Amino acid sequence: MPKRTMDTDTIIATSKAFTQASGEFNDSVSKLKSIISSYIAANENEAAKSVQDEWQQAQQKMQDVVQYLEKFGKGLNDQATSLDSAYQSLRWK
Repeated sequence: MPKRTMDTDTIIATSKAFTQASGEFNDSVSKLKSIISSYIAANENEAAKSVQDEWQQAQQKMQDVVQYLEKFGKGLNDQATSLDSAYQSLRWK
Protein backbone atom coordinates (compact mmCIF):
# COMPACT_ATOMS: atom_id res chain seq x y z
CA MET A 1 0.00 0.00 0.00
CA PRO A 2 1.51 3.38 -0.95
CA LYS A 3 2.45 5.73 1.86
CA ARG A 4 0.09 8.45 0.58
CA THR A 5 -2.87 6.05 0.96
CA MET A 6 -1.87 5.20 4.51
CA ASP A 7 -1.59 8.91 5.31
CA THR A 8 -4.98 9.54 3.75
CA ASP A 9 -6.50 6.67 5.73
CA THR A 10 -5.01 8.10 8.91
CA ILE A 11 -6.41 11.53 8.11
CA ILE A 12 -9.85 10.08 7.41
CA ALA A 13 -9.88 8.07 10.64
CA THR A 14 -8.61 11.00 12.69
CA SER A 15 -11.10 13.38 11.12
CA LYS A 16 -13.97 11.00 11.84
CA ALA A 17 -12.77 10.52 15.42
CA PHE A 18 -12.49 14.28 15.99
CA THR A 19 -15.92 14.86 14.46
CA GLN A 20 -17.50 12.19 16.66
CA ALA A 21 -15.65 13.37 19.78
CA SER A 22 -16.60 16.96 19.03
CA GLY A 23 -20.27 16.07 18.66
CA GLU A 24 -20.28 14.01 21.85
CA PHE A 25 -18.41 16.73 23.72
CA ASN A 26 -20.82 19.44 22.54
CA ASP A 27 -23.79 17.27 23.52
CA SER A 28 -22.28 16.83 26.98
CA VAL A 29 -21.68 20.57 27.33
CA SER A 30 -25.30 21.24 26.35
CA LYS A 31 -26.52 18.76 28.95
CA LEU A 32 -24.22 20.28 31.58
CA LYS A 33 -25.45 23.76 30.70
CA SER A 34 -29.06 22.59 31.10
CA ILE A 35 -28.33 20.93 34.44
CA ILE A 36 -26.56 24.04 35.74
CA SER A 37 -29.41 26.28 34.59
CA SER A 38 -31.95 24.03 36.32
CA TYR A 39 -29.82 23.91 39.46
CA ILE A 40 -29.46 27.70 39.51
CA ALA A 41 -33.21 28.20 39.02
CA ALA A 42 -34.13 25.63 41.67
CA ASN A 43 -31.81 27.06 44.31
CA GLU A 44 -32.04 30.77 43.60
CA ASN A 45 -34.65 31.58 46.27
CA GLU A 46 -32.83 29.63 48.96
CA ALA A 47 -29.55 31.30 48.09
CA ALA A 48 -31.14 34.74 48.19
CA LYS A 49 -32.13 34.18 51.81
CA SER A 50 -28.67 33.37 53.09
CA VAL A 51 -25.55 33.92 51.03
CA GLN A 52 -26.42 36.02 47.98
CA ASP A 53 -22.84 37.08 47.20
CA GLU A 54 -21.40 33.57 47.49
CA TRP A 55 -24.20 32.20 45.36
CA GLN A 56 -23.58 34.78 42.65
CA GLN A 57 -19.89 33.90 42.66
CA ALA A 58 -20.73 30.21 42.37
CA GLN A 59 -23.12 30.94 39.49
CA GLN A 60 -20.41 32.92 37.70
CA LYS A 61 -17.87 30.14 38.18
CA MET A 62 -20.29 27.55 36.79
CA GLN A 63 -21.00 29.78 33.80
CA ASP A 64 -17.26 30.32 33.29
CA VAL A 65 -16.73 26.55 33.24
CA VAL A 66 -19.48 26.12 30.64
CA GLN A 67 -17.99 28.91 28.49
CA TYR A 68 -14.55 27.28 28.68
CA LEU A 69 -16.02 23.91 27.71
CA GLU A 70 -17.91 25.50 24.81
CA LYS A 71 -14.66 27.07 23.56
CA PHE A 72 -12.91 23.71 23.90
CA GLY A 73 -15.72 22.07 21.91
CA LYS A 74 -15.37 24.74 19.21
CA GLY A 75 -11.66 23.92 19.08
CA LEU A 76 -12.53 20.26 18.52
CA ASN A 77 -14.91 21.26 15.73
CA ASP A 78 -12.22 23.44 14.15
CA GLN A 79 -9.70 20.58 14.28
CA ALA A 80 -12.19 18.18 12.70
CA THR A 81 -12.90 20.69 9.94
CA SER A 82 -9.19 21.24 9.35
CA LEU A 83 -8.52 17.51 9.16
CA ASP A 84 -11.42 17.05 6.78
CA SER A 85 -10.08 19.85 4.57
CA ALA A 86 -6.65 18.20 4.55
CA TYR A 87 -8.25 14.91 3.55
CA GLN A 88 -10.26 16.56 0.78
CA SER A 89 -7.17 18.26 -0.64
CA LEU A 90 -5.23 14.97 -0.62
CA ARG A 91 -8.13 13.11 -2.14
CA TRP A 92 -8.23 15.37 -5.18
CA LYS A 93 -4.48 15.21 -5.84
